[in-house]
Amino acid sequence: VIMGIFGKPKANIGALAEVPLAASEPVNIALVLDTTGSMSGNKMASLKKSATSLVNTLEAKKTKSLRISVVPFARYVNIGKHRRGAVWLDVQPDSVKKGPKKCWLERPIIGYDNNNCKIVNHPAVPAIPAKTCYNDGVPYSCGGSPYRPPRRSKQCQPIYGPEVQKCKTPTIESKWHGCVGSRLSPWDSRAEYNGKKIPGLMNTWCNSELLPLTKNFSNVRASINALNAKGNTYIPAGLAWGWRTLTPTLPLMDKKGQKKHTTKVMILMTDGANTISKTGITHEGNNVMEANQLTAKLCQNIKDDGIKIYTIAYAFGDQSAKKVLQKCASDTRMYYDAKDAAQLQKAFDEIGENLLKLRLTH
Repeated sequence: VIMGIFGKPKANIGALAEVPLAASEPVNIALVLDTTGSMSGNKMASLKKSATSLVNTLEAKKTKSLRISVVPFARYVNIGKHRRGAVWLDVQPDSVKKGPKKCWLERPIIGYDNNNCKIVNHPAVPAIPAKTCYNDGVPYSCGGSPYRPPRRSKQCQPIYGPEVQKCKTPTIESKWHGCVGSRLSPWDSRAEYNGKKIPGLMNTWCNSELLPLTKNFSNVRASINALNAKGNTYIPAGLAWGWRTLTPTLPLMDKKGQKKHTTKVMILMTDGANTISKTGITHEGNNVMEANQLTAKLCQNIKDDGIKIYTIAYAFGDQSAKKVLQKCASDTRMYYDAKDAAQLQKAFDEIGENLLKLRLTH
């Protein structure tokens, strides 16, 4: 009314509302993803699709307070060969050594005497049925051979040349490919370095390299896209390094964004139970109960460190293993039992929605 006196009966009023992550403080998320042999084929394709979808959802909010790490795991975790000189790592230098020279005498065959031949009868060879082998706990048919009928062949007496000496010097190669094992107890259930070095394993192969926390979502997507399926399941390896990506101390010592009120989240996805266990610093044993106990201990230690854990069981039926994942989650509502690719996508979508609890800032 008052402004109408001055010829301004109406005015356009604008309002601005932002929808960031749950708080203005930083949010760090570790994607701890199973890349074992049982994840090959459609499972790996669906994991890449679902995890990438989560990253795209989070990126769309354009928050500067969000960072993500990617930790692929199987039997071991690949920390990257560029970390070889780190003070917290115990790894030998690569080497190529020559073993002792071995020599022997032999008479080579230089021909056959066609005037000294005979016909040899070979009996039938019965078929050998295939047996059941296992890839990361998943059964598949292997071995076996078909039936071979009886046959006859002509065999002539070989003609040997003069005796010659042959020698061989074996080469012994030791090379580090970025794979690390575990420290001895109790350090196998702790994240911090604290003067206890982590062992690098020579002549051992592992899957794609972990990606530390980053704001570069293109790098996160590239890391997810590079995942490949190989090896057996050892969940403690993934948990330990996922925890380390969220910890502002050595070994990774990532202090950026680690403010006092940083929200830390771990998303653990696996398609099966532990199939191997620790043997000293390596993961070559078969004591599944021991591996499950260490998994439970690591989960509790991670939660005690103020990190929220989401767990996803993907398309497997081992109920005891699912209970391990249920107890690992920070809350029963933070555990997902995804029976197929559609439910895996739904799990990642719901986790994304939970991480994006909306509130108006101004």
